[in-house]
Amino acid sequence: LATKNYQIVSIGFSAGNNVSGVKDSFLAGGLAGRSLQNSSGVIVIGSQNADQATHLNQVVSIGSSGMATASGMTGVVSLGSNSLATAQTVENSVSIGEDSASGLIQSNNVVSIGRQSAIDASGLTDVVSIGQNAAQGNSGIYDSILVGQRAASGSYDLHSVAGFGNHAIGEAREVKNSIAIGKDSLKYAYNTSNVIAIGDNTARSGHLVKDSVAIGWRSLDNASGLYKTIGAGYYAASDTSGNFNVYIGNRAGAGVSGNKNIEIIASGLSESFLTSAANNKVNIGKLELVPFQMLILLLRFLLDLTAKTMQRLLSNIRLLGQRLLTLCCSLAMAQPSSTLQTVAI
Repeated sequence: LATKNYQIVSIGFSAGNNVSGVKDSFLAGGLAGRSLQNSSGVIVIGSQNADQATHLNQVVSIGSSGMATASGMTGVVSLGSNSLATAQTVENSVSIGEDSASGLIQSNNVVSIGRQSAIDASGLTDVVSIGQNAAQGNSGIYDSILVGQRAASGSYDLHSVAGFGNHAIGEAREVKNSIAIGKDSLKYAYNTSNVIAIGDNTARSGHLVKDSVAIGWRSLDNASGLYKTIGAGYYAASDTSGNFNVYIGNRAGAGVSGNKNIEIIASGLSESFLTSAANNKVNIGKLELVPFQMLILLLRFLLDLTAKTMQRLLSNIRLLGQRLLTLCCSLAMAQPSSTLQTVAI
């Protein structure tokens, strides 16, 4: 060992070999903490764990090559082979799983659980990522919960979103204050806000969709320029644009561009009977189109109720994420004993 190492316990083949400037540390495992520099309060366990890492403070890392070549880690817990390897400037975070958060950059208050969860991501703040490849390669994610294989993978600029399901909110950008439940829900979405999407492929590829609700397979699919609209049913409101609409049933409102419409298609029917450009219309089954004015108050009531429900859901989900993050970070910030504060194995 080099000089100025302070209270180090080194166990295993060449553990802590050539370390320098390390205080209150415990190193265990083949080449664990090799060339570790300028660090304090560190526990590293596993072959080549924290190998050539620098500036680790109050860190626990367990697993082969965990935090290898990492730098600027503070208040971090890493469990798993290659977990947080090559990561830079990460604070108050927990990473669990093989390759989890490997390559993570400029992030804080992150919980990543699952193989390659949050791998190669950057700019994450107050994020919970659970699932294989969840949040992989994304950037600019704030105050969000992402659960499912590849949930939000390849996405950027997501604010206050909750995604549950494989590929939910995947490869999306500029999505805010929204909830996606189901495989591929809100996938490829762009410039979307205040949306609830429930069901596989709901609100997929949507652009400029705001204050709307999608329920059912591919409802609001490929919608563009949609505001305060409800689509419920198979392909309901797909390829649709407009404002203040309610479309319920198989393909209700599909391909329609218009405002203040209501369409409810009877069971067994599968096509919209509204014209491609319709305004102030009501259609129930095959009944004749009638003026919409008598039902405008009902539409507004439904939309306001939906907005309030979404806000309550987001608030409850955000509270759950904060509690989970606080619990995990308390583990990360736990102080080692006065005589044994850094471990490398």
